[in-house]
Amino acid sequence: MATVLSSVAISADIVGVLTQTHTDGTIQKDVHTGQGTSVTPSDANILYHTKVTITGSGSSTFDLSGALTNALGNAAVFSKVYAIKIENLATTTGKNIRVGNAGTGTGFYTWADAETSYVTVGASGVFLLASCVDGYAVTATTGDILKLANPGGSSIDVEVTILGKS
Repeated sequence: MATVLSSVAISADIVGVLTQTHTDGTIQKDVHTGQGTSVTPSDANILYHTKVTITGSGSSTFDLSGALTNALGNAAVFSKVYAIKIENLATTTGKNIRVGNAGTGTGFYTWADAETSYVTVGASGVFLLASCVDGYAVTATTGDILKLANPGGSSIDVEVTILGKS
């Protein structure tokens, strides 16, 4: 039976309410970036999602061209990644995770300057990376390991979602 990925959209928005109190009353301004638009890569056919717990001073790696399976149990072998969402589910200040820095020779870093580059995501933070037209190339054995690291002392739950193509 063939598996088909449909109804996929990538969107990002920042919404907030800015309030200023004046002596003659309160002024409120809604702030909404973007227009609620979404983009869908036309050839995306893999959607991977998982929740992991990273132990204190530990890490979790994701082999984008090998060992992943999707929610239906099918292999999720990426040749290109269009979007990555990494959500730090910790709610305590200082519980950070690092996205990237998988090491020399194996790291998936086509989105960064170098294999040792990483982004720190704080508690209740989200790392969202998307390139809906060109995507980010995944190279088997030499550029396919996405690493999440926990530099702190206690475990952190992390939610990972990756959209790409085989």
